[in-house]
Amino acid sequence: MPDFATPERSKGSPLRIAILVVGTFGDVRPLLALGSGLRGLGHEVTVATHELYEEEVRSRRMDFRCITVNPRAVMETSDGLDWLRSQSNPVKTVKAMAAMLRPVLRQIFDDSWHACQDADALICSALCVHGWDIAERLGVPCVFTPLFPLRRTQSFAAVHAPQLPLGPVYNLLTHLAGQQISWQPFRDITNLWRAEELGLPPEPVWGARRLMGWPDVPVLSGFSEAVLPKPPDWPANHHITGYWFDFSPVAAPAAAVVDFVDDGAPPVYVGFGSMADPEPEKLAEVIREALRRTGRRAVVATGWARLPLETSDKMLVVESVPHEWLFPRVAAAVHHGGSGTIGATLKAGVPSVVVPYFFDQPLWARRLAQLGVAARPLPRSKLTAERLAAALSDVVNDPAPRGRARAISHRVRCEDGVGSAVRLIDDHIRASRSGEGRSSTIGSKSRS
Repeated sequence: MPDFATPERSKGSPLRIAILVVGTFGDVRPLLALGSGLRGLGHEVTVATHELYEEEVRSRRMDFRCITVNPRAVMETSDGLDWLRSQSNPVKTVKAMAAMLRPVLRQIFDDSWHACQDADALICSALCVHGWDIAERLGVPCVFTPLFPLRRTQSFAAVHAPQLPLGPVYNLLTHLAGQQISWQPFRDITNLWRAEELGLPPEPVWGARRLMGWPDVPVLSGFSEAVLPKPPDWPANHHITGYWFDFSPVAAPAAAVVDFVDDGAPPVYVGFGSMADPEPEKLAEVIREALRRTGRRAVVATGWARLPLETSDKMLVVESVPHEWLFPRVAAAVHHGGSGTIGATLKAGVPSVVVPYFFDQPLWARRLAQLGVAARPLPRSKLTAERLAAALSDVVNDPAPRGRARAISHRVRCEDGVGSAVRLIDDHIRASRSGEGRSSTIGSKSRS
């Protein structure tokens, strides 16, 4: 674990910092890396997240507070699966997203509020924008930490929108539309909670202030400018720090995994992380046939997709495997394109075949292809065995993608993403508490 403390920083008194993070482990793990970095500065860190990740939190010597909603169960509901199926239809996507999240949103809000009662400052992940409301009520500093670009810009389209080359006006309009998509389906629940639980006035009909660019708080984006440079129209309070890699020791996987990887040519990796696939049987058959066509050995991680596959001579099937250990040992990685997995492949210098499902994944898939370290994106809705086999053969047989991936790997490894982020967080919190910041706190309400 790197030492982020300096004599000057060590003079400050420790602060109680609460991290709010919901979603998949890919959403949670980078925030745990930030928590470990803040602990390295002497702060007391509490992580409010799902019970699924309690052991991960406590193993890093941080306090755990439970957000009782189970994200896997939510994704596997009929509404969750409808949401995954609807990604090519924006109207159906918004409707399905609201149906999936509205039943659990108030519980997430309430659990988060109770977890932050003794906090001196809040760090909010991309799906915890309600942390801004809590910080407003408590009168404490708040930092927003998305793993993908959320600030509106003319440089590229919003993550939820088709990444089309239609110019700056189109790009800006997709961001403005995205703000409303993120606000209108949940405005009534949010404002009722603000009134009943926090005693705060409602946010305006046209959009919550916290979604209109986060003008009063630092926004730290946990990805690399080697992948997506900072747009010139982003304001000074928006930072791209580099990836937040976890410094926890990586244990070797089970002996069966080690033996399989070492017994022959480097395999490929196939896995879609926390994506609950609506058609696991069809996806399993696509994977099986694509690997047969290429003749490649493979480690297949079933993840949340519950892929009905069995181990064979050329295919090892596991539920999960540490990316940090496996990726440097594979010929290529087939994955969904989550920000954390993107960072892991680039750190390892391994080429990718990205099968994006939704949200930020199409953006990352397109960027990796543009950088020449991945095949053209293969959206999940259009995935076939023939297309997957062809893409996999291209990135494995051509040495150019691996060479470019290794070059980017050097840049990514040289970035101190966690160190940069925790120093920005520490500086903002201390300046806010001393009244030197642009805004000492978001709100001035007393605690209750």
